[in-house]
Amino acid sequence: MRPGSRRAPGDGTASAVARGLLGTGIPLGFIPGGLTNVVARTLGVPRDPIEAAAHIADLSRRGATRSVALGTVDGLPYLFAAGAGFSAALMERLAAARDGGFGT
Repeated sequence: MRPGSRRAPGDGTASAVARGLLGTGIPLGFIPGGLTNVVARTLGVPRDPIEAAAHIADLSRRGATRSVALGTVDGLPYLFAAGAGFSAALMERLAAARDGGFGT
């Protein structure tokens, strides 16, 4: 098994971790734990934590990593999509309602 980072984030945390790993060659595997988990769904990671862990372990065993393109806004890389205006305000409120503001 190759070294990598394993976390249980939502889309925002996944983007933050990806930024930290950018250029290191270290693969990122994550178990979805956020509000929408769009990145995980787009990459085919199961929503169920046990199934997601098995999926990631299988990919790791097979060495089946892949690269994804990152977008940037004001020089800040992100995964999948960036929100502004109403979208950003909505996600901020959903996160606050879910768990006191720690939810993307």
